Amino acid sequence: MTILIPLEQTFDLPPAGVHPAVCYRIIDLGTQPTQYGPKRRIMFSWELLDENNSATGNPLTISRSYNLSSERKSALRADIEGWLGRVLTKTDFGRFDLGSLLGMACTLVVKHEQKSDGRVYANVVSIMQPAKGTSPRLSPFHAAVALSLDDRPFDHAGFDALPERLQEVIRQSPEYRAITQPQQTLPASTAERFRTVLGQPLSEGPALPDDDIPF
Repeated sequence: MTILIPLEQTFDLPPAGVHPAVCYRIIDLGTQPTQYGPKRRIMFSWELLDENNSATGNPLTISRSYNLSSERKSALRADIEGWLGRVLTKTDFGRFDLGSLLGMACTLVVKHEQKSDGRVYANVVSIMQPAKGTSPRLSPFHAAVALSLDDRPFDHAGFDALPERLQEVIRQSPEYRAITQPQQTLPASTAERFRTVLGQPLSEGPALPDDDIPF
């Protein structure tokens, strides 16, 4: 009897360059460990309007995760300002709903990067407004999902629709544990959230996927 190991699964890599795109997924990842300590993270996913999957014909997708920060030098703030085509002001901070970007068109700049393992990844390096004449809002091919871990009641159906790998990342966050263990009270400090809710040292926390790993 011969039992062969399956061929390694391959994925179409979004080409490097400038692409028209539409946002179809905005996911609150909760507080996650990073090289700079625990940070609240958020992930955006887009469909490329000019590139299709060679196997299915569906639009290619790409994602990027960010620290949920409005600091002047933060990647999230820079990309949101590029996307909106304006500088964020005091009237935006604490009020602007990132979920409103769901279904919004944009222009992505994608760059390829080769990792130490020899694999090449596609990264979103900047976001700009959509090209002139493009509708500001489009209907994505994939199901549009905006998920917040602060919403009550929590959107369990939206969570269940996410890929299992992404669900597992979110499950490790103290915010998700607070949903499934409502008797827990989250401390204000992100470091204390890991110690109190997860009950383990920060160094033993779950590993957050790199920004360039597609979900």
